Amino acid sequence: MRTINLNKNNQHNLPVSFNSRELELARRWDEYCCDNHITRSSAIKRLIKKELKEQLLAI
Repeated sequence: MRTINLNKNNQHNLPVSFNSRELELARRWDEYCCDNHITRSSAIKRLIKKELKEQLLAI
């Protein structure tokens, strides 16, 4: 298991990169977040929590 390091603000950054074929996905994600008045990071965190909860239920 990897060690998670915190930055000077006591946070862990999780960068997400998009290649040229995924730029439309990134654009649509930005629009979705803007339209729903949510930050990109809060929406991603919500999806991560949902995915992990579903994984636990599948075990």
